[in-house]
This record gives sequence, C-alpha cells and structure tokens, in this order.
Amino acid sequence: TGLGAGGAVNSTTGGNNGFQVNFTTGTAPAANGAMFRLVLANPFTVTQTPVLFCKSITALNECDKFSINGNSPAFINIKANGTLTASTNYILNIVTVGQ
Repeated sequence: TGLGAGGAVNSTTGGNNGFQVNFTTGTAPAANGAMFRLVLANPFTVTQTPVLFCKSITALNECDKFSINGNSPAFINIKANGTLTASTNYILNIVTVGQ
C-alpha cells in the first residue's frame, strides 16, 4: 500500500551485502504503508543488519519517508514513513552486514 495503486519495483541489483532498488509509486500511496520485501538469495546464518541510503535526487529530497520495518537473517521489509509522492521514480541503496 505504501507504493500506491499501480506502484512497481522496476529493478533490483546487487547481492547479499548491497542492493539498489529502483521503484515507481502509483496513484495514492498510503501513509506508512508497506512497500516491498527484499529476500536474500543467501541468508545470513544468525543476524543481519540493514542500512538504508537514498540514491536518486527524488529519494534524497524525501529520504525521511522510508524506513526499515523488520528484518531477519533472510529478508528486509521496507515501508513508507509518511506518504510518498505519487507516480514518481525512486532509487534506494541498502547495505547489510550479518553473520
């Protein structure tokens, strides 16, 4: 719901320690709504700690609108913190360390 109707993840690149996620919001993104889950192809054994960085100019101007909403050794949940701008392309970088 955080991406809104018609929102989509356009691409993901990277591996277990770093990702770039390119996505577009649809119409009427929901405030504080779930956006997407990144599932690690090779989960960490015990713990995993993600850090979120804003990459695109749009994301940089709205960097406080993204948050990590749960993670495990195998996945990272990203959610909106507030309301994203509708019909807009964003790029986020996520770096993670674990054991």
